[in-house]
Amino acid sequence: MAPKESSPPELGIFVALDHVNLRVPDQHLATLFFLEGLGLTRDPYRMTGTSNMWVNIGAQQFHLPTTEPMPFPGVIGLVVPRLDAVRERLKRVAPKLKSTAFSWQDGKAAIAAQDPWGRRVRVHQAGGAVPAMLNMALAYVEIWVPKGSAAPIAAFYEQVIGAPCALAGPGKSRATVAVGPHQSLRFVERANAPTGSHNNHLALYLTRYQDVYARMRKLKNLMEKHRFEQFRFNRILDLKSGKCLIELEHEMRSLYHGDYGRALVNRGDIGGRLGRVVGRDT
Repeated sequence: MAPKESSPPELGIFVALDHVNLRVPDQHLATLFFLEGLGLTRDPYRMTGTSNMWVNIGAQQFHLPTTEPMPFPGVIGLVVPRLDAVRERLKRVAPKLKSTAFSWQDGKAAIAAQDPWGRRVRVHQAGGAVPAMLNMALAYVEIWVPKGSAAPIAAFYEQVIGAPCALAGPGKSRATVAVGPHQSLRFVERANAPTGSHNNHLALYLTRYQDVYARMRKLKNLMEKHRFEQFRFNRILDLKSGKCLIELEHEMRSLYHGDYGRALVNRGDIGGRLGRVVGRDT
């Protein structure tokens, strides 16, 4: 009998993790880290002034508005075509960032870096620890959460939003939510993890948008009502007690949102099969 062909898990309601929004006080330092250091590409069509910068990562983005920075308790995971190129870039920019919280460590499978304000980014080689079909992508966001909260967080995403979620680790201390093809949110229990607001946000595209919106209204869990094919919530709730487990702002977008499917320009031929069409740098 031929072996069964393995297939990825069903996505459920989420179609894609679109961007992570991080506040930066200095666009020059942000350019040094995200563009010169990581080798990402500034979007040439949107937010091209000094008050915000949108940075393309394959078919996803960072959004970097100019304002006071906020910590991000966790790790943002990227995939790039050539990890060796990132190593060389980070070496070159390190002297220019020596007076900031920037740092980087070269591991065999990934590079662990901190941006100039201490937010952690982990960079993987395409075809390594993450699926080979990803060539350049925002692959995952890992969020550190208090002890005992991974299981109720998983229940919230499964029962309220309809997203598949897996529990793993000692005592089921890690919840992984499928948010796009080979993209995930990872909630990892850690001692002394913050319990308040994360003050940064994620944007996600989802199907059955109106159903999820109705459930959030019923729970009185809306941060921003439906407008321009999106709504926002920020409280992840324990469905048994009603207690807020953590606050993490979600920008929830329908597939009718004006930015869905917009082609993004990246440096080099970094095509791939994740999400939208990826352009070639000229």
